[in-house]
Amino acid sequence: MYNTIEASTEISPIELYRFYNSDGTIKTYNSGTENITYLSETYRPEMISASDIELTDEVEARTLNVQVPRKSSIAGLFLIYAPIDQVWLTIYRKHINDPDTEYVTYWTGMVAGIEYIQDNANLICKPIDTAFNKIGLWRTYASKCQHMFGDIRCKVNIALPQYRQVATLTSVNGIQLESQQFGKWTAFTDSGTGSDLIPNGWWTTGYIEVPSTGEVRMITYHGDDIQGAFPVGYGYSKLTILTAINGLKAGDTVNIITGCFKDLVTCDVKFGNTVNYGGFPFIPLNNPFTYKITS
Repeated sequence: MYNTIEASTEISPIELYRFYNSDGTIKTYNSGTENITYLSETYRPEMISASDIELTDEVEARTLNVQVPRKSSIAGLFLIYAPIDQVWLTIYRKHINDPDTEYVTYWTGMVAGIEYIQDNANLICKPIDTAFNKIGLWRTYASKCQHMFGDIRCKVNIALPQYRQVATLTSVNGIQLESQQFGKWTAFTDSGTGSDLIPNGWWTTGYIEVPSTGEVRMITYHGDDIQGAFPVGYGYSKLTILTAINGLKAGDTVNIITGCFKDLVTCDVKFGNTVNYGGFPFIPLNNPFTYKITS
């Protein structure tokens, strides 16, 4: 009966919106005026609507915009930063005047982003087949290493104590974090210097992980208060992360993992791993087709 009504002039649709992610967060809404129970879940009424579904061969062009009030709980998930787990969306649809009360799965995909427009929030959603896009040939002729740091091609063992350790935070100021363990190894001594002080910049491009929540943030700087390109010295206890972590405070424990600048010098000096370097560092700088070669 759903298809019959959908093709007629008597359509009276109601849509059910089910947002969910892998950590068990589920938020359910419907576009009507009363609670609706479907598959043992209650969908409460909300001022929610979706744009028309676009049919095209271009996957990236098939964006669905879902508008909700800014104060909606689903919009609140994105208010400070994007959730660490991917948020998925399934839309079910039925017609009020359908005597069979038949529901159909109308759309399935993921929330790719959000934009706030005055009192509303626009959830930018991508169809589920976007997630199945596969990368083809990925390596390019470039000087920088193209391996994922620590993967099977890189082969650096990031579980070693010089590359990761546990740190207890002594200060948290937005994206600025401080801990004595940022500047001093707890289970490693540099055989060259005989010191357990960590070189400044050691953690830059790495990441911190909050064990209690699983949240991860990239480390953009490790050094002193004056952020330079690469600070000189040892033992500085301050990090800057890419975005703040809600609820993180002094006394919390985090895991810190070092990063790589993807250049040959870092691969050699920091990791002793040039045999596995994934770039082409000796690309000629002069193009023989445009540059005059002289003897």
